[in-house]
Amino acid sequence: MVTTIGGITNGFDFLEAQFGKEKLTVSKRTLQNHIRRLTQIYNQKKQLPNWKMLLDDYR
Repeated sequence: MVTTIGGITNGFDFLEAQFGKEKLTVSKRTLQNHIRRLTQIYNQKKQLPNWKMLLDDYR
């Protein structure tokens, strides 16, 4: 982890969000973790008849 004090012209990540100069979005790392976890759940549960519901519950 890097601590920097200065302007936010390049934005910064904090609490799963990317704070930019003019907008607030979900951070790349949070989105990557979400996709990774969805993939894991799918691979573990795809043989079950309710696998779609399990993915929806996670989302």
